[in-house]
Amino acid sequence: MKDAELTVKRDGFRFGYTGRPSPGKPVSTTSSRPDLLSLGDISADAVAAQLARVTASQTFENAPVLRHLLEYLVTRTISGNTDQLKEYSVGVDVFGRGASFDPRVDTIVRVQARRLRAKLTDYYDDEGQKDPVIIELPKGRYIPNFRHSLTAAGVDASDDTSVDRSPGRRRIGLAAGLLVGLGLLVVLLTSFKPIASRHEPRESAVLPVPAADAPRRQPLGVVVTPFENHTGDVSLDTIGQRVAERVIASISTIEGAAVTARSITKSPGDKAPADLLVAGTYYRDGDTLEFQTRLVDARTGRLLYGFTTVAPQKLDTATLESLRQRIAGAIAVHQDDFFGGLDAISHPPTLDAYREYRAGLETFQSDFARALSHLQRSRELTPHFIPAMAVMMFAYGNLGQRDKSDVIVAEMEGIADRLTSAERLLLEFLQSNRNGRREQARGVLEQLERLVPASLLVNFNLVQSNIITNRPHAAGIAYTHIPFVSKAFRHSVESYRRLRFLDALHMIGDYQRELDESRRAQADDSGVLLYVQAEARALIALGRRRELQGIVERSQSLSRTAGWSETPGDLMELCAHELRAHDSREGSLAMAARAVEWYRGRPAPSWTSREHREGLARVLYLVETWHDAAALFEGLARDYPNDMDYRGWQAFTSVHTGDLNRARVLSSELEQASRPEHRGWLTYARARVAAALGERDRALHLLRDAFAEGLEHGPHLHQTPDFEILRGYEPYQRLLRPAG
Repeated sequence: MKDAELTVKRDGFRFGYTGRPSPGKPVSTTSSRPDLLSLGDISADAVAAQLARVTASQTFENAPVLRHLLEYLVTRTISGNTDQLKEYSVGVDVFGRGASFDPRVDTIVRVQARRLRAKLTDYYDDEGQKDPVIIELPKGRYIPNFRHSLTAAGVDASDDTSVDRSPGRRRIGLAAGLLVGLGLLVVLLTSFKPIASRHEPRESAVLPVPAADAPRRQPLGVVVTPFENHTGDVSLDTIGQRVAERVIASISTIEGAAVTARSITKSPGDKAPADLLVAGTYYRDGDTLEFQTRLVDARTGRLLYGFTTVAPQKLDTATLESLRQRIAGAIAVHQDDFFGGLDAISHPPTLDAYREYRAGLETFQSDFARALSHLQRSRELTPHFIPAMAVMMFAYGNLGQRDKSDVIVAEMEGIADRLTSAERLLLEFLQSNRNGRREQARGVLEQLERLVPASLLVNFNLVQSNIITNRPHAAGIAYTHIPFVSKAFRHSVESYRRLRFLDALHMIGDYQRELDESRRAQADDSGVLLYVQAEARALIALGRRRELQGIVERSQSLSRTAGWSETPGDLMELCAHELRAHDSREGSLAMAARAVEWYRGRPAPSWTSREHREGLARVLYLVETWHDAAALFEGLARDYPNDMDYRGWQAFTSVHTGDLNRARVLSSELEQASRPEHRGWLTYARARVAAALGERDRALHLLRDAFAEGLEHGPHLHQTPDFEILRGYEPYQRLLRPAG
């Protein structure tokens, strides 16, 4: 089991569940107003689509706080959680106020709600005139109302004397009753079918549709003014201009930043056409100069970052370099979406440290060792830059070097009192996740996302955490918080995030949408074979097995994308597992046999590689050639004695070759070797042994223990014949049933 949350295991797909309401199920609400259309035919999908239109509009483009507030209020209302829509709850959940929040003293909720009402009015007076659904936030309440637009519905408002037609105003109807059929949050489970029948057509749960490609981000506008001379010596006036010129030159090299210069003297009413303002002053202190630098939000005037630099009175190259590095580095991290920007960072990096960190991210998927060299260099330049430390921890975990990973966490703990709220929550997530406390980790991520809603790192981990804790609906909803942008995020985290969304669709049984999304993903990035695996998985679940032949053949010609280790053999192995899980034993055996042929047809030099030997052993196990599989796993266990996964495979094959006593001995060894860092995987292996031995209740008991130790929910519960003894068993079905 890998230690990091930035990776997806090769078999990281989730199996489907049944019993979901139809996407088009209408919202069961009514209206007592004669001038309003009935809400009985407004579906939750329609409300979700309207919310997407509003939040993507130009009216709300520069109002991220109001967008977040509107999404929160509409989502909670649709899900029926209107009891949460109190001023206190909104203040804590949306605006990050602590438990001591007192609405009587802090009026932020009322102020922002008033702004939201006005913004909605502006939207419907302009862009939203022809929208089919109207969203209104009634005065004095935090529960929004929804109704059909009379104009969009073809109703002549001029014939209805009860409609207020005064300019700038619209009346929105009162929506009574509980909204169900949910388009944005978790739906209630109504039934659960055995795994073996999950390929049957079913009504699927509704998840919001992610944006195809988010609007291109505007460059971060930066204005730099000459530093002001407060020394009293006019001969030092030129220093301020020299500093500004050097800083401008550095900022101009940052991707996504547009920098301009501006003189200190401005015309009355002149405003910086920018997002950030860089300004500073310098003073004389004996034989030295003291530079005080400020980065200011140009729209609000809020100070984002400030620091002091002491230099010789005669400005030297080292001082100029230090100033430009610190300013440009802070600006670079401010426009970076990976963690959350400058507000979330306690120790902004220098520009060179930031670039090393980004290089580490870009090479993370393809070469952990190379990524670590970049990240280590970043830390040398800026020791306490938390995002670089976190990614280093992930890389060490993926390399199996938990001791080095522990050192990074200990260092973060040592400076916890100097971290921002977001960084402290990130540290808390890392601690709880590493110790297998999955639910606690998920709760921390939910808090963290409220502080840094645009963070790709946080969002990916939240999506994954919901998958791991068996909350596929919540995972899908979290995914849509950040639209997929195919060009902007070139590191692997975005691809992982997308794969987890496909997992969520499979887990809720929305196989058609999984098929569509997997094909769309391949169009964006044709070199990721895991997207092809998701396509094959969906086709099998939909009963369209004749199309598998074309997919398998196509996989043979796909060139690998750097860092992705999947092969056509892995694709055929997945198909064999899925076919078996969907009641096609003969189809599974045939597909596994084809995978065996593929492995044996590889060039001879590859036969000695660990990847080839392990892959061939797994498909031999699937094709039930037990002795051949056992021989390969015995050799792997000898060559890699510290890999306990092979000890598990030795136990599984021992059952099927008839050596039951050895299987039990190996299972006992797995029990003795189990540690918290294994997070339930060795206990899961023991459950497989028990199931293979026919000990159904013991297998189920061990599975429960494994989940308590932090085992991930996912395909390992159905992608093996060993658990067939559990299929259709009600306690097993309850164990698999999604929590949300």
